[in-house]
Amino acid sequence: MASLTRLPIPLLLLGLAVATGVVFMTLPGIDLWVSGLFWRPDAGFFLRDWAPFRSVYEAVSARSTGAPSRFCCSASRSGRGC
Repeated sequence: MASLTRLPIPLLLLGLAVATGVVFMTLPGIDLWVSGLFWRPDAGFFLRDWAPFRSVYEAVSARSTGAPSRFCCSASRSGRGC
């Protein structure tokens, strides 16, 4: 474990991303199984009103809608267009 702390952060993140990809490629149903732990047929996603989940949901939503619009605006100003 001590040797992992000597690696640069980008290399650790790349390794984590590759490992995550391998897990989801070899076990494709695992994401549905995990999400099923938090889903109830009568209530849906029962943690949706819990503050930590709500804040993450809103932050991801804001970032995912803001990034494409910033890209298109910067591309149109440089003459490349969208």
